[in-house]
Amino acid sequence: MDKRCKEKTKAGPRCKAWVVDGSDYCWAHDPGLARKRARAKSNGGRGRSYPRGECPGDVATIDDALAGVNAALRSAWELDNTAERGRLLASLYDLSVRIVRPSEIEERIAALERSLE
Repeated sequence: MDKRCKEKTKAGPRCKAWVVDGSDYCWAHDPGLARKRARAKSNGGRGRSYPRGECPGDVATIDDALAGVNAALRSAWELDNTAERGRLLASLYDLSVRIVRPSEIEERIAALERSLE
């Protein structure tokens, strides 16, 4: 017995989705699920929202910028393990290296200047 939906798509061919238990239709076409579909549609992504984090403050120094990136990194690690999270983490780590590297060079230059005095 074929467990595919019996409804036809708007384009004409038969729907290829699997049927819902106890029905001849899939989730999208089952007339008995119309209210549930409407509720799910109106809820959109509300159930997946994340609480807002606290802003670490204004960025006036390199340390301020690094504190903000570190706060974002801590939040990113709490997200579900997805490709998007991976890209976000890679971007944030790259940004932190771009922030730290110039400050290290500045410190080395300052040390050299002090040694020349």
